[in-house]
Amino acid sequence: MRAECNGLLRSMFEDIDVLACPSTIALPVRVTPEQLRAPMGGEDDLKWGRFTVPFDFNGAPIISLPCGQNSDGLPLSLQFVGKHLSEALLVRLGHAYEQATDWRNMRPPM
Repeated sequence: MRAECNGLLRSMFEDIDVLACPSTIALPVRVTPEQLRAPMGGEDDLKWGRFTVPFDFNGAPIISLPCGQNSDGLPLSLQFVGKHLSEALLVRLGHAYEQATDWRNMRPPM
């Protein structure tokens, strides 16, 4: 299964250098102290990894960066995914992105 996934990802990167996609499937929410004591469960675990697990599974490098805030002032993020061994490209891209935006300086209200 991993070899098949690696092949699909390799073919996807034949025509592109980097893929930009969300880091998560949903907007962030405030975490309560009660939620810190118990793990997420069931379907939630599968849903939250929709944009990260496939790339983790095949070892593709990823860099996640802030890209704004929702209406409650909580941080939003996006990720750039590269082909195998493209970490240097992702770091340069991440640096250029952060220099072109001010989102890295935003903080949620306490």
